[in-house]
Amino acid sequence: MTRPVGKTVTRPQGEPVARVGPVAHVGLVVRDADKTAELYSELFGIEFAIDDYDMSKGKFFNVEGKPTKARFRAAFGQAGPVSIELVEVIEGETPHTRFLSQHGEGLQHLCFYVDDMQQTVARFKEAGLRPILDYEFETVYDGKRSRIQEVYLSTNEVLGGATIQLLQVDPLE
Repeated sequence: MTRPVGKTVTRPQGEPVARVGPVAHVGLVVRDADKTAELYSELFGIEFAIDDYDMSKGKFFNVEGKPTKARFRAAFGQAGPVSIELVEVIEGETPHTRFLSQHGEGLQHLCFYVDDMQQTVARFKEAGLRPILDYEFETVYDGKRSRIQEVYLSTNEVLGGATIQLLQVDPLE
């Protein structure tokens, strides 16, 4: 695939605020993860794995820095090199529920892998981006028992409406 050639935008001097890894997934907030996964499968041939997550069973789950309870149903699918996450909030108030009430269903976040969550978040905080959702739990990720830490940043008003999510995966096996 040949991409169009046009203006190049680069950081004018020095290093970026923080280096992130490749895109982990794109996240869509939906009202019904099962029905949406079935529709994506029917229309595009994408197979989804659907699981429920009780975030009170994780190490912590904070919205705007405050401990909160929430339950999610998440469907993960793979479309070529792109991973798609469908997020349905079953219980609780989160950035996902706010997005759904303000915009309806749709693309809510873009997730990047990071190697050092604490350092990356500290660098973004210095640049004025604060965590709006921060949590940690253990699950099976790519076939391995892993510790998952995720942080959503307050980027939706400065980056065209999208929230940036950071993901650190540490295999425990």
